[in-house]
Amino acid sequence: MVNCDLCGREVMDYYEAIIEGSLLNVCVYCSKFGKIVNVKKLGEGEKKEKFRLSEQLKKNLRERFIDNIVSDYNLRVKGAREGMGLKQEELAKSISVKESVIHNIESKRLEPSDDIAKKLENFLNIVLIEKIENKEPEKNIDLKFDGLTIGDLLKLKKE
Repeated sequence: MVNCDLCGREVMDYYEAIIEGSLLNVCVYCSKFGKIVNVKKLGEGEKKEKFRLSEQLKKNLRERFIDNIVSDYNLRVKGAREGMGLKQEELAKSISVKESVIHNIESKRLEPSDDIAKKLENFLNIVLIEKIENKEPEKNIDLKFDGLTIGDLLKLKKE
């Protein structure tokens, strides 16, 4: 048996329906709230499908953590460069940036972009980007237009 993603009823025959931008497995009663895409019947040997989170909900979970450049990036870059015995000019040529960019990064006048930070991380074998939890208030999430549905909330509750 499968549970309806909206009301929770156990049903043998269910509908795949798009409701508020999300593909949900719903019962015949809840199917009227959206556009039916497919009708599915559970056979004897079939198991209950694992639920899939909507793309918008996955995006919201990914945005919970953001990339941040470490505060001592200048010391890490300079220390690793000197440890490898490279001049600023040589490092700049190796990662295809101007020498002035390396100079400004090491003197902390310029914070490296994500692209340059990744190049430096790979070449110097150091860590410049860390993931931190986004502590912004959740007032930015507009439940009305963000694609988050009642079905998504029920799925989260099941987890």
